[in-house]
Amino acid sequence: MIHFYQNKRRWWAQLFFLIIAYLLSRFNNLDRELASEEGFFLIPGRNFFEHRGYFARFGEFLNTTDHVNPFHKPPLASLFLGVFSFLSHDGIAGARLVPFLSGLFVCLLPFCVTSSWQPSVIVLVAPFFYAASSHMQTDPTVGLVGYSLVLIYWVSIFQGRRNIFPLLLGASFLWLGKIEIAIIAGAASVATILLIDKKTRKHALKDVAVCNFFGLVLFTMCSWLLGLTAGFPFRKSVFEVFGTIFRISAGLKFSFGTLLELLGIIRDQCGISLFFITLIPIVVGSIFFSSRYNSNARKLQLSMVLFSFVPLVVYLKGGYVGDGFPRYFLVVFPSLFLAAGFALSNMDSKLRWATTAVIMTLAVALLLPLTLRLWKQPGNVTVQRYQYGLAQAVATLIERTKSGDRVFGVERAIWYARDRKWTIVEGYEPYPEFHEAALKVAPLAAGGIFLKGQVADSRFFPITGQIVDILRQRNFVLYDVGDYLVFARPK
Repeated sequence: MIHFYQNKRRWWAQLFFLIIAYLLSRFNNLDRELASEEGFFLIPGRNFFEHRGYFARFGEFLNTTDHVNPFHKPPLASLFLGVFSFLSHDGIAGARLVPFLSGLFVCLLPFCVTSSWQPSVIVLVAPFFYAASSHMQTDPTVGLVGYSLVLIYWVSIFQGRRNIFPLLLGASFLWLGKIEIAIIAGAASVATILLIDKKTRKHALKDVAVCNFFGLVLFTMCSWLLGLTAGFPFRKSVFEVFGTIFRISAGLKFSFGTLLELLGIIRDQCGISLFFITLIPIVVGSIFFSSRYNSNARKLQLSMVLFSFVPLVVYLKGGYVGDGFPRYFLVVFPSLFLAAGFALSNMDSKLRWATTAVIMTLAVALLLPLTLRLWKQPGNVTVQRYQYGLAQAVATLIERTKSGDRVFGVERAIWYARDRKWTIVEGYEPYPEFHEAALKVAPLAAGGIFLKGQVADSRFFPITGQIVDILRQRNFVLYDVGDYLVFARPK
């Protein structure tokens, strides 16, 4: 849905500039190594297209990791990552094209829909979205794109050009890729229906119901069929993701301490500054509106703000801190960018340029410095302390072990050495029933890779500390590589 509120030649020139600016500012993200749970999302998709089975393991695994089930998460993000991984030699740069292109879509969306370039420039300089463009998980990929597609549908409703296709595609993306956001989008849609006239309300309600039902059926069928390729029964493929959502949700308890911690993490990505900078044109446009800012335009803008505040309230109340990158809050912003774009496009010329000067000055002063620092970071920029050194650490281990050796390590290290037999930290630490089995493997292991924090923090990683002690007693050499410690025999 593209609108030309100005000269078409100028519009295409601005679009070209935004695309080039995005490519130049984000290209180095394609070369970042795996971090956090990215390997868990990448490996099942790669396995499906490489080995015709949707499973979360490479090669032979010990019983301590047999419980690893890729259906803890909906499959769409993994399938996209798996397909794109074949576009590069190492697989990682190709897979990172998925969040990279998702970020490009979100960057161009407000400009293409509203013809206001300012929100797109804010996306370019925002560190939150810079980091997200390399993050291989569900929220910065199918979650962000799916939610944005739902927004496009509602824009078409308020502009009198009802187009069900973006809603159908968006709902399918969300149910197949991020069920929590699918539910949030459905709730925001039901609330938005109250803002439209009675004649259109009936059609919109039917559209929302049909598209979400279609998405749920599609998720059920795809998960079931994918589960069959890896030998998972129906309850372990289709129902597993719902069990994970309910288990995590049940464990979340709201507290002001957790809220403050969560706000601190969002602030570290300049997310709070980004939020209020984007609100400025919305507030200004609401106060000093022009003749083009009619009742329908106000309702459209209100609906976009609603689509922002619903996920904001849900995730703040949930208080889930995660691994240090507040990716859940990415969906708060596309609707705000659209609302800001509509507000700017409806302003009189002088007011628009004055507002632009204010928000661009604030964006450059508050957002750009951190983005430039992230741009220079050698490690992955979506985890705390920007972990780096994994590829080199695995190379060190490979030089000192041979194919088929049993080794310990973090889950994402598997990608770099798939011919070893891995016992992964994430496969035994959270599960007391596997602690004894992991300790029995330690005397047989040929080496291991651990994060320094895992070795130092005995409260959260008690078994890893014991395994490291066993490796030290076997006279393994310790190699310090970036944020990782490698234990192996002397070369």
